[in-house]
Amino acid sequence: EYFRGRTTDAIAGYDAALQAAGRLKDPALEGKALGNLGLAWMQAGQYDRSADYFERAAANSRARGDRLDEARALGNFGAQLIRQGRYADAIGRLSRSSELARQAGSRRAEAVALRNLGFAQLRNGQAGESEASLRRAIALQEALREQARAIDSFNLSLFETQRDAYSTLQA
Repeated sequence: EYFRGRTTDAIAGYDAALQAAGRLKDPALEGKALGNLGLAWMQAGQYDRSADYFERAAANSRARGDRLDEARALGNFGAQLIRQGRYADAIGRLSRSSELARQAGSRRAEAVALRNLGFAQLRNGQAGESEASLRRAIALQEALREQARAIDSFNLSLFETQRDAYSTLQA
Protein backbone atom coordinates (compact mmCIF):
# COMPACT_ATOMS: atom_id res chain seq x y z
CA GLU A 1 0.00 0.00 0.00
CA TYR A 2 1.33 3.41 -0.98
CA PHE A 3 0.87 5.06 2.43
CA ARG A 4 1.32 1.89 4.53
CA GLY A 5 -2.12 2.12 6.09
CA ARG A 6 -1.71 5.75 7.10
CA THR A 7 -3.78 7.37 4.37
CA THR A 8 -5.54 9.72 6.81
CA ASP A 9 -2.19 10.96 8.13
CA ALA A 10 -0.89 11.40 4.59
CA ILE A 11 -3.93 13.44 3.61
CA ALA A 12 -3.53 15.68 6.66
CA GLY A 13 0.18 16.18 5.96
CA TYR A 14 -0.28 16.95 2.28
CA ASP A 15 -3.17 19.29 3.07
CA ALA A 16 -0.90 21.16 5.50
CA ALA A 17 1.77 21.33 2.77
CA LEU A 18 -0.82 22.72 0.35
CA GLN A 19 -1.81 25.41 2.84
CA ALA A 20 1.85 26.29 3.47
CA ALA A 21 2.52 26.49 -0.28
CA GLY A 22 -0.38 28.94 -0.58
CA ARG A 23 0.95 31.10 2.23
CA LEU A 24 4.44 31.01 0.71
CA LYS A 25 3.06 31.67 -2.77
CA ASP A 26 5.09 28.71 -4.06
CA PRO A 27 3.31 27.29 -7.13
CA ALA A 28 5.73 24.37 -7.55
CA LEU A 29 5.23 23.23 -3.95
CA GLU A 30 1.49 23.72 -4.38
CA GLY A 31 1.54 21.49 -7.47
CA LYS A 32 3.43 18.73 -5.63
CA ALA A 33 1.00 18.88 -2.70
CA LEU A 34 -1.99 18.74 -5.07
CA GLY A 35 -0.58 15.69 -6.83
CA ASN A 36 0.18 13.93 -3.55
CA LEU A 37 -3.32 14.68 -2.28
CA GLY A 38 -4.65 13.10 -5.46
CA LEU A 39 -2.63 9.96 -4.78
CA ALA A 40 -3.74 9.83 -1.14
CA TRP A 41 -7.43 10.23 -1.98
CA MET A 42 -7.07 7.63 -4.73
CA GLN A 43 -5.59 5.22 -2.17
CA ALA A 44 -8.55 5.98 0.10
CA GLY A 45 -10.90 5.08 -2.75
CA GLN A 46 -12.33 8.61 -2.92
CA TYR A 47 -12.06 8.90 -6.70
CA ASP A 48 -14.06 12.11 -7.13
CA ARG A 49 -11.81 13.95 -4.68
CA SER A 50 -8.73 12.35 -6.19
CA ALA A 51 -9.77 13.40 -9.71
CA ASP A 52 -10.21 16.98 -8.54
CA TYR A 53 -6.69 17.09 -7.09
CA PHE A 54 -5.15 15.48 -10.18
CA GLU A 55 -6.92 18.01 -12.42
CA ARG A 56 -5.75 20.88 -10.22
CA ALA A 57 -2.19 19.51 -10.17
CA ALA A 58 -2.18 19.25 -13.98
CA ALA A 59 -3.54 22.80 -14.35
CA ASN A 60 -0.94 24.10 -11.88
CA SER A 61 1.87 22.40 -13.81
CA ARG A 62 0.54 23.65 -17.14
CA ALA A 63 0.41 27.22 -15.79
CA ARG A 64 4.04 26.90 -14.67
CA GLY A 65 5.08 25.36 -17.98
CA ASP A 66 6.31 22.20 -16.25
CA ARG A 67 5.59 19.46 -18.76
CA LEU A 68 7.01 16.65 -16.63
CA ASP A 69 4.88 17.49 -13.59
CA GLU A 70 1.84 17.79 -15.84
CA ALA A 71 2.68 14.40 -17.37
CA ARG A 72 2.88 12.88 -13.88
CA ALA A 73 -0.45 14.38 -12.79
CA LEU A 74 -2.19 13.16 -15.94
CA GLY A 75 -0.50 9.78 -15.65
CA ASN A 76 -1.68 9.36 -12.07
CA PHE A 77 -5.18 10.41 -13.09
CA GLY A 78 -5.07 7.89 -15.92
CA ALA A 79 -4.01 5.16 -13.49
CA GLN A 80 -6.96 6.05 -11.28
CA LEU A 81 -9.33 5.84 -14.24
CA ILE A 82 -7.95 2.38 -15.02
CA ARG A 83 -8.69 1.34 -11.41
CA GLN A 84 -12.25 2.50 -11.98
CA GLY A 85 -12.56 0.59 -15.25
CA ARG A 86 -12.95 3.84 -17.20
CA TYR A 87 -10.55 2.82 -19.93
CA ALA A 88 -11.67 5.22 -22.66
CA ASP A 89 -11.22 8.17 -20.28
CA ALA A 90 -7.85 6.85 -19.16
CA ILE A 91 -6.61 6.61 -22.74
CA GLY A 92 -6.93 10.36 -23.29
CA ARG A 93 -5.09 11.26 -20.09
CA LEU A 94 -2.36 8.69 -20.65
CA SER A 95 -1.82 9.65 -24.30
CA ARG A 96 -1.29 13.25 -23.23
CA SER A 97 0.93 12.12 -20.36
CA SER A 98 3.23 10.16 -22.67
CA GLU A 99 3.40 13.08 -25.12
CA LEU A 100 4.31 15.56 -22.36
CA ALA A 101 6.88 13.20 -20.86
CA ARG A 102 8.49 12.80 -24.29
CA GLN A 103 8.58 16.58 -24.75
CA ALA A 104 10.13 16.94 -21.29
CA GLY A 105 12.79 14.37 -22.18
CA SER A 106 11.84 11.87 -19.47
CA ARG A 107 12.04 8.45 -21.05
CA ARG A 108 11.17 6.81 -17.74
CA ALA A 109 7.94 8.80 -17.33
CA GLU A 110 7.10 8.24 -20.99
CA ALA A 111 7.60 4.48 -20.61
CA VAL A 112 5.33 4.36 -17.55
CA ALA A 113 2.62 6.34 -19.35
CA LEU A 114 2.90 4.12 -22.44
CA ARG A 115 2.71 0.94 -20.35
CA ASN A 116 -0.47 2.16 -18.66
CA LEU A 117 -1.82 3.42 -21.97
CA GLY A 118 -1.25 0.00 -23.54
CA PHE A 119 -3.11 -1.67 -20.69
CA ALA A 120 -6.05 0.75 -20.99
CA GLN A 121 -6.16 0.29 -24.76
CA LEU A 122 -6.16 -3.49 -24.41
CA ARG A 123 -8.98 -3.40 -21.85
CA ASN A 124 -10.85 -1.01 -24.18
CA GLY A 125 -10.68 -3.48 -27.07
CA GLN A 126 -7.91 -1.72 -28.98
CA ALA A 127 -5.45 -4.59 -29.33
CA GLY A 128 -3.43 -3.08 -32.21
CA GLU A 129 -2.96 0.26 -30.50
CA SER A 130 -2.17 -1.54 -27.25
CA GLU A 131 0.58 -3.57 -28.87
CA ALA A 132 2.14 -0.44 -30.39
CA SER A 133 2.08 1.41 -27.06
CA LEU A 134 3.52 -1.54 -25.15
CA ARG A 135 6.28 -2.08 -27.73
CA ARG A 136 7.26 1.60 -27.42
CA ALA A 137 7.27 1.28 -23.62
CA ILE A 138 9.49 -1.80 -23.82
CA ALA A 139 11.89 -0.08 -26.22
CA LEU A 140 12.21 2.89 -23.86
CA GLN A 141 12.79 0.60 -20.86
CA GLU A 142 15.44 -1.33 -22.79
CA ALA A 143 17.20 1.92 -23.70
CA LEU A 144 17.15 2.96 -20.06
CA ARG A 145 18.56 -0.41 -19.05
CA GLU A 146 21.37 -0.10 -21.60
CA GLN A 147 22.12 3.40 -20.35
CA ALA A 148 22.31 2.08 -16.78
CA ARG A 149 24.66 -0.70 -17.90
CA ALA A 150 26.90 1.83 -19.61
CA ILE A 151 27.04 3.92 -16.44
CA ASP A 152 27.83 0.83 -14.37
CA SER A 153 30.56 -0.16 -16.83
CA PHE A 154 32.01 3.34 -16.68
CA ASN A 155 31.99 3.31 -12.89
CA LEU A 156 33.63 -0.12 -12.81
CA SER A 157 36.19 1.03 -15.34
CA LEU A 158 36.88 4.15 -13.30
CA PHE A 159 37.35 2.01 -10.19
CA GLU A 160 39.72 -0.31 -12.07
CA THR A 161 41.86 2.62 -13.24
CA GLN A 162 41.96 4.03 -9.71
CA ARG A 163 42.59 0.72 -7.91
CA ASP A 164 46.28 1.46 -7.41
CA ALA A 165 45.44 4.84 -5.88
CA TYR A 166 42.98 3.19 -3.48
CA SER A 167 45.53 0.51 -2.57
CA THR A 168 48.15 3.16 -1.89
CA LEU A 169 45.75 5.04 0.38
CA GLN A 170 44.97 1.89 2.34
CA ALA A 171 48.66 1.03 2.85
